[in-house]
Amino acid sequence: MSCYMLRSSARKTTSVPTPSVPTPSVSAPSVWVSATATRNWMIKDPLLDWLQNESRTLVSKHPSYESHVVRATVDHDALPDAPIDNSFAKFLMQQGIAFESSIIKHIRNIFGASAIADVGGNRSNALNKATYHETVNAMKCGVPIIYSGVLHDYVHSTYGIPDLLVRSDYINRIVTTPAISEEDVHVGTTSLYHGYHYRVIDIKFFTLDMKCDGRHLKDSGNYPAFKAQVCVYNTALAQAQGYDPKVAYLLGRRWKATMNGKEVRGDSALDKLGVVDFRQDVERSDYGYIPEVQKAIEWIRHVREHGKEWSPLNMNIPELFPNMSNTSDYPWRPVKEQIAKEIDEITMIWMCGAKNRHIAHSNGVYKWSDERCNARVCGVNGLFVGRVVNEILNINRPSVQPGTVLPMFIKNNDRGWQRRSGLELYVDFETVSDVVTDFSTIPHIECSNIISMIGVGYMKGNTKWIFKTFSSNALTTSEELRICLEFIEYVSTLSKRYRTKNPMMVHWGHAEQSSWNTMCARHHLSMAHAYMRWFDLCKVFKSEPIVIKGCMCFGLKNVAKEMHSAGLIKTIWDATSGIDDGASAMVALHRSKRPRMGIDAVHRVESTSLAEYNEVDCRVLQEIVEWLRENRCATRSKILHHVRGMDRNTALDYVSMFDVLTSGDVAYIERKLV
Repeated sequence: MSCYMLRSSARKTTSVPTPSVPTPSVSAPSVWVSATATRNWMIKDPLLDWLQNESRTLVSKHPSYESHVVRATVDHDALPDAPIDNSFAKFLMQQGIAFESSIIKHIRNIFGASAIADVGGNRSNALNKATYHETVNAMKCGVPIIYSGVLHDYVHSTYGIPDLLVRSDYINRIVTTPAISEEDVHVGTTSLYHGYHYRVIDIKFFTLDMKCDGRHLKDSGNYPAFKAQVCVYNTALAQAQGYDPKVAYLLGRRWKATMNGKEVRGDSALDKLGVVDFRQDVERSDYGYIPEVQKAIEWIRHVREHGKEWSPLNMNIPELFPNMSNTSDYPWRPVKEQIAKEIDEITMIWMCGAKNRHIAHSNGVYKWSDERCNARVCGVNGLFVGRVVNEILNINRPSVQPGTVLPMFIKNNDRGWQRRSGLELYVDFETVSDVVTDFSTIPHIECSNIISMIGVGYMKGNTKWIFKTFSSNALTTSEELRICLEFIEYVSTLSKRYRTKNPMMVHWGHAEQSSWNTMCARHHLSMAHAYMRWFDLCKVFKSEPIVIKGCMCFGLKNVAKEMHSAGLIKTIWDATSGIDDGASAMVALHRSKRPRMGIDAVHRVESTSLAEYNEVDCRVLQEIVEWLRENRCATRSKILHHVRGMDRNTALDYVSMFDVLTSGDVAYIERKLV
């Protein structure tokens, strides 16, 4: 049998015989659907498929979308006056490519270059029958590991480029924990004559989140998309080798699972594989994905055939409603936001996802602005969450004036926050997680969530804002410890100066306290030395709840922007900085801390923008607290004015709800009511 040369990932060669039986050629390529194209359907945001195919149609029918569409479809660097691109999604994609390359390099070092064949599958050749022949030929030759092979499913007209096709006797040699039984290792196929078969291993730059057995993968987040992808690969592989293993695997950067009530973790990419099991008769089966994958495939064909006739603003196609609870939507988020605002999309509301929207639609409600829309109609059944959702919906009714903030009097007085007492500090951390890495320690991943910048501000008197930044010189744990110790000393000095023991540290969300506790544990700092009296303002907003006209959720950016637009606070973020949230701030941190020969202009801009962004985070917290104290916090004079006209018992019941009022305040009000 004649041979030709198959490219290896080390650019060396492995001899592979030419296939003796020609494979049918791909016809009608517009009908063929790639494995990755099933993603958006599986994460319940199929509008993204329409936008990718028909963005020109959107602009032609609705010209106001042009600027957002241009930014989504044109290379960022080609845009005039574009800010520095700190997109976290784009950065994550780049890191994913680097992670895959590092894993392949590591595997090559273990088994040798001759054990790995690089078919070189990519978008441009994925439908070429020659590339498919190359892949099948490599399997027939028994190459242990095939990288970037191409698979065609001629029954369902699908195709894909799995990261790895691994011969069954090599799977357990790649990872520490066996993934395939010894019996299954030796299952041969009708098309391959070496006594083994191949299985798909797809590489993902994710922490594998496993079920309680520590093997099978969960069904949340991006996992439905990952499972759909390997489902398409596996079906095509079955045709190519004459045997369906019905099992595929994911290789992640690490893994975690909750087993017997305890969280267990592994920090090596090659510790274990995540199992995706399409067998019907097994526990924790993923068999149910198969019909859903077929729906995803048909959806793509439907978009290609009829998409030009549609518009998401017509609200007549359920799949074109934007899923605002899905944030894995780069680069289409701004377009989705504009559509969502125009159609009053239900998934804009806090805690309402695609499932809740489907329930609302089944109840005949298609907009959150519909007066019939409430928590029950949307299938939000929890008492607490339902109450908060209803408060958000109610304040956003047309009859409510812009700038309205409710309730008129806030009951929550956790840690006595409603009255300023001595020194108060407003704190924001910028952190980097283990997605920011150079992969030099592959297959192990170094520690995560390093605090790299601390911003802290306070009011000197009633008018002067004082702010200080503690910034690391490198993204290392030693630099983290340095800035945290400096921060502790700074807080201690201020506490003595203002005679305030353990000043209240105001922050938004759980990240600051969680990151601080992790840092203390990592560096063995005692709580006596590193204790901080944290106060999460976001928790107050949710528990009360404090709701604002125009605000649909409880992100600090959402709250501050609505209060700023209503003239309630003065400070807001610079829209041209290229830093929009904590994730993009992390990318900016990575860029600003990279080793450089000297300090160039871009480095200076990144560092300055990040520090300014960090300060705004702190300042808006202070301004929000100050506004609430002046306008929505209970004092005995405000409460007394409010209860006038109530009967005595009703008034006293109302007064008793406010923790901020002392027994003396209540007695005073009671006397005035007599």
